[in-house]
Amino acid sequence: MVSNGHAAQKKRGLKPIAHYLKKVAGYHYPLAQILKGEPDREADLLEELETELADIRKQLALPGKIRDAVQNFRKASLPGVN
Repeated sequence: MVSNGHAAQKKRGLKPIAHYLKKVAGYHYPLAQILKGEPDREADLLEELETELADIRKQLALPGKIRDAVQNFRKASLPGVN
């Protein structure tokens, strides 16, 4: 769905400054469609940055996984204790 602002930009032939990237499995976002037609140097920089950001997203997910594992362990080892 295109909002009114984006429709007006398209009408005038302007390139949008932001794109919604549909989330996929894992920690990376798909950049192939976004990088089409972009200069090689910019595409290389964005791919490098996305790799670094994916590593950060993965690290940020780890404490939640540890918390869930501890809660599951407590429930399994001590019935009646939450």
